[in-house]
Amino acid sequence: MVRGAAALKEVRSSRAKSRGVAPTHHERPSTSLGTNEVGIWQVLREVADPEIPVISVVDLGIVRSVEPDRVIITPTYTGCPATQVIERDIRAALDAAGYRGVRIETTLSPPWTTDWITPEGREKLHAYGIAPPTRQAVASSDAVLPSMEAR
Repeated sequence: MVRGAAALKEVRSSRAKSRGVAPTHHERPSTSLGTNEVGIWQVLREVADPEIPVISVVDLGIVRSVEPDRVIITPTYTGCPATQVIERDIRAALDAAGYRGVRIETTLSPPWTTDWITPEGREKLHAYGIAPPTRQAVASSDAVLPSMEAR
């Protein structure tokens, strides 16, 4: 019966870890600020987009930011059916690399834009046969004001 209790405890612990709730002693310790972030970025660069597997979620611009205890992602559009698969793949990669306590958060604001695709990502898309969109110029407030003043 002790073995069954241990197995149940491990299942509960795994569920908590997958939600990013319970850090474990298996996590990599952060010896200095930035250590976790660098390692997490390296792990995420290996996570392929499920719909275009030649490009990583980092190169596609889905990964917005990395902090020692969380990864923030933005799907390419609201309601993207691949979002859950991306979260699952990121979770699996982080867990395998020892970052079980790192949470994954999804945000929709600001919305994803093709401007977030890295230059390497654009090259990979082109080599795959997809014409990557050109980067859009960011509109400055000065460019908006004249049209508002004309009203």
